[in-house]
Amino acid sequence: MKANPHRNAKGIVIEAGLDKAKGPFATFIVQKGTLKRGDVVVCGEAFGKVYPKFGFSSSHIAQMIYNR
Repeated sequence: MKANPHRNAKGIVIEAGLDKAKGPFATFIVQKGTLKRGDVVVCGEAFGKVYPKFGFSSSHIAQMIYNR
């Protein structure tokens, strides 16, 4: 099974917080679609934009796609 990469992202927030150096952050699991830089994320009453982050290998992550 493969998800449609062109639809809006849907997923779960597993961690959120406020880092003194980097500001607010959240960790997502993308279940459907693609989460790209600049997308607006809504979780309950909170919202924000997706900014570029780095993966475990310090490589730049441009987008997150659900692919099973």
